[in-house]
Amino acid sequence: MKQVLAAAAVVFSSQPVLALKVPASLVDEGEGDCFAHACGTGYIPKFNHHTLKGDSDMECCQQTCELFTCTGNFVANQAYKRNVGKTNEQCCDQTCAAVKCPVGKKVPIDLRESAGKTAEECCKDTCKDVQCAPFTVPIGANKNEVYPDGDAQSFCCEPTCQAYTCDIMKGLTLDIAKAHLTRVSDETCCTATCSSVVCPTGYKTHPAKVNMDARKTECCEPLCSSHVCGAGWVTDISKAAAVGNTDEVCCHRTCEIFQCSAGWAKNPAASTNIGVDDLTCCLPECIQYQPKCTGDFAPNPDANKTVGQTADVCCKKSCSLYPCSTGTVNIPDAKSVVAATDDACCEDFRCPTFRKKTEVKDGCNQLSKDACEKNYVKLKNTHTNKTDTLACKWTMGFCQVHDLEPISCAE
Repeated sequence: MKQVLAAAAVVFSSQPVLALKVPASLVDEGEGDCFAHACGTGYIPKFNHHTLKGDSDMECCQQTCELFTCTGNFVANQAYKRNVGKTNEQCCDQTCAAVKCPVGKKVPIDLRESAGKTAEECCKDTCKDVQCAPFTVPIGANKNEVYPDGDAQSFCCEPTCQAYTCDIMKGLTLDIAKAHLTRVSDETCCTATCSSVVCPTGYKTHPAKVNMDARKTECCEPLCSSHVCGAGWVTDISKAAAVGNTDEVCCHRTCEIFQCSAGWAKNPAASTNIGVDDLTCCLPECIQYQPKCTGDFAPNPDANKTVGQTADVCCKKSCSLYPCSTGTVNIPDAKSVVAATDDACCEDFRCPTFRKKTEVKDGCNQLSKDACEKNYVKLKNTHTNKTDTLACKWTMGFCQVHDLEPISCAE
C-alpha cells in the first residue's frame, strides 16, 4: 500500500482553513473513493478524506462558515468564510445590539447590526445629560435618543417663545404668558401690538407704545389739539398733531409761572412772554452789580434785592460826590469815606492851606515876621471842650494868633 500524504488545517476563529490537495501519485489506487471527490461550495475535504469511501459532500467533506447564517446578536465576517464551523461563536462576530450601555448612553440604530463587544465601540451619548441653552428646553421624545455628532442642541432641545422674535411689521409682539411654549411661531408666541389698533378721531397711538401689547396698554391717547392750556401757559401750535394731554407737552411756558434765579427779580412787563430763562422773564438785582461799586462808590448790601444795574441805584456814594456847602470843601481822600453830610464829607475851605503850615507848640509870639504866617497853633476851647486850630498872623509888629475863629479840618 502506498503511503498517502494528506494535510488539512482547521481554525475556529478568525483564521481561515488551509486545505492541501494530495497528489494522486501518492495515493494508493483503490483506496478512499472520497479522494477523487471535489467538495462543493462551502465545503472543504475532511482531514482523512483520502481513506474514506464515498462520493458526496456529506461523506467526504466538512461544512465551512460560508454556509452558516448568523442568528441573534451576531453578524457574519468574511474573514471567517473558510473556517470549519456551524455556530455563531465559530462563524460570526457579536453585534453592538448585545452590549449593555452605561446610564446616559445608548447603542444607536445604525450600530446595532455592527460588530462590537464594548461600550466604547458601541455606545453613544443620549440627550439625557445635554444642558440646553438659554430659552430652550429638552425635547421629551428625544430624552433617551442618541444625538448626531456635533448636533446636540438642535436634536435634544427646542426653542421657547421667549427666544422667538415676533414680526413687528405685522403688528405683533411677544405674549409674555406664552414665553414657555415651544413649537414657536407668530401664532404660538405673539399677540397684537398697538400699531394694529385704529384710533378714533382726535386720538393717536403714542410712538413709545407702538410695539406694546394692545391688550395691556391704553394704545390711543388724545392729541394736543384738544388740550386747553392752564394758567401761565399758551398753546404751542406746532404740537397740534402730537400725542399729549398736558401743559408740558402741548403748551409753551410763559414768564408768569417762571421762577427767577437768585439775583433776579420778576419783570411784570414780561409776564406774557414765552420763556424759561432769567434774561427773558426777569430783571437783574443790585447784588449782581455790587462788584462794580468802586471809585467814587462803595458796595451797598442793603440794596442787594433792589432791581437795578447802575451805581446810583445799587451803590453807596462816597464823600467825593457830595456837594459841600458854601465856605467848605471836600475832605482829603473823600473817596474812602462813604457819607452824605457836611460834617462827614466837608471841612473849612481854609483847611487845604492850613495843611501847608506847620504846627508850633509854644505859640505864635516867638516867630519872626518871615515865619509867622507859615505856622499855626492848636488851642483847647474851654467852651466847646474841643481843640481849635488857629493861624499865626503878623500884626502890630509881632506874630500873634490871627483871630478867635477856629478852623475844623479833617485829620
